[in-house]
Amino acid sequence: TDSKYVVEGMNQWTAGWKARGWRKADNKAPENLELWQELDSIKQKFPKLKAAWVKGHNGHPQNEYCDRLANLLLDAEGF
Repeated sequence: TDSKYVVEGMNQWTAGWKARGWRKADNKAPENLELWQELDSIKQKFPKLKAAWVKGHNGHPQNEYCDRLANLLLDAEGF
């Protein structure tokens, strides 16, 4: 992913959030909680899964592919 937020969330933050009942250190729920819980569920099925950061829009084939898919979906939904 080209999102450091997602990388850090998946690789570092979710364990602490879960331990605190899905609360951050400031006792607030993480933004996009349902999405984080869904990613955590996937991580539980694939325990060796790690998110890796790549520079966005820099010719990385998989990142460019994901960007195209996201834009197709946004176009189809009228965003």
